[in-house]
Amino acid sequence: MKSLSVGKTLLVGCMVLSFAGLLHADDAWKKREEARKRLTRARQAAAEYKTEKAADEAREALKNDPKLVDAHVIIAMHELRENNLQKAESSLRRALEMDNYNAGAHCYLGYLHYMQGKLDDALDEFTFSTKLDATSPHAFAGLALVQFRQGMKEQAAKNYERALTYDKRLADPKFLASDKGPRWPGPILKDAEALLPLVQKSAFPF
Repeated sequence: MKSLSVGKTLLVGCMVLSFAGLLHADDAWKKREEARKRLTRARQAAAEYKTEKAADEAREALKNDPKLVDAHVIIAMHELRENNLQKAESSLRRALEMDNYNAGAHCYLGYLHYMQGKLDDALDEFTFSTKLDATSPHAFAGLALVQFRQGMKEQAAKNYERALTYDKRLADPKFLASDKGPRWPGPILKDAEALLPLVQKSAFPF
């Protein structure tokens, strides 16, 4: 009888642990699902250059899943627009610690270096980003602008043309400076305005 009682106790204990495990698994699934939804909204807002909203959604996503690399990249994108370079770099470093082959992180690190005047580092980051994602307009535009600053005008024009094949709006200085666009800071915008006349006219949408 004693062994039967012990057996029942063990069975009940196993059932309790199993139920607790199911509750924990369900809670973890809900957190991942909420993080996924938040990240989707963050990506949509970022694509429309609504970076403040995008960053808010990304931060909420990270509360439920701190390993979402793209959420860190989106936050960095917003911080760059606000000229918060230290915060942007912190987010990018976290992203690259988790995924050193994230094209977006390398692209925005390129812009960070560009804004800091570290042109060689920027060139390396943009070049690597274009190898990881051969359809990124911002990576090719950044690469072109750094090449232009370094005197490689022919290569710069070709790479900016490449950027325009993926996003024609980058041919419009008003868009480049606008809140509805990348809102490039003065020095980058100045380089873009100087480079644009060198780009083949066939690449322009107007």
